[in-house]
Amino acid sequence: MDNLNKYNLKDDQIEGISEAILAGKKIQAIKLFREATGLGLKEAKDEIEELIAVLAKEHPEILRNQSQPHTLCAVLASVAVAVILFVIFLLT
Repeated sequence: MDNLNKYNLKDDQIEGISEAILAGKKIQAIKLFREATGLGLKEAKDEIEELIAVLAKEHPEILRNQSQPHTLCAVLASVAVAVILFVIFLLT
C-alpha cells in the first residue's frame, strides 16, 4: 500500500477529499485528489479506492450509512472522524 503521506496534502485538501468520500462521491474524491497531487486518473482512482477499502475494513461504521439522510451534527461528527482517520492514515 502506498503511503499517502508522500503527497503532502494540505488540511483543506484532506477535508475536501474526506467529505467527498463520506458523501459517497468517489468521483469527486478522485477529482480533488488529482487536483491536489497532479496524479493521473488511474493512479488517483487507485489511491482513493485503496483509502476507501481501508476505511471500510477498519472503520465500517463511517461508510455504512452514506445513503441515509443525516442531521447536521451527525454529518459534522462523521467528517471530523474521517479527517482524523485520514490524517492518521497519511502519517503511517
